[in-house]
Amino acid sequence: ERSGGRETTLSVQAYPRGPTALATANYDAEFARVVDRYGVEYASREMYNQFTFRFPMGALPVQAQVIDVDYGVMRRVAPVMGTWFDEADADRFAPALVVNETFLTQLGVSDLSGHPTVMLGGTTPVRATIIGVVANQWPEEQASTFLLYDHFTRWASPDPMYGSSIPTLSLWVPPEMA
Repeated sequence: ERSGGRETTLSVQAYPRGPTALATANYDAEFARVVDRYGVEYASREMYNQFTFRFPMGALPVQAQVIDVDYGVMRRVAPVMGTWFDEADADRFAPALVVNETFLTQLGVSDLSGHPTVMLGGTTPVRATIIGVVANQWPEEQASTFLLYDHFTRWASPDPMYGSSIPTLSLWVPPEMA
């Protein structure tokens, strides 16, 4: 369930015929229409990308999973420190992050008591606040982070080397609806 989602988690993928940047807004609207039409209680847009973060030792690319709040429920994400995102986080005036333990260590921070922040690089850098920490999945895991999809569209500039991508829509539905 932590990697693939709970029973009857469906994945919707679609690919544009034209430029990806133009298609993204259309996909968001269609995804919202599908969720509303079928009365889906838990849904999340999901995609991976690389973002540059500024650590004390310099700027580093970090694997980021861009998601919606429901991802945490659908995948049973349990932070070891702090919290997972909630609906109010989408309205923050700066991005919030849930990072893994390696990310926090590279930042030179041992806990969240000081409300740590990090610069999210790109064409227009912005200061992001770390609100939660998840355990590393394996001993030598590289730094990684979760970023809300709404914050991605507002503030994040993906590394152009990795291009832009279209999100996948994950839906957790009752078995009879699948």
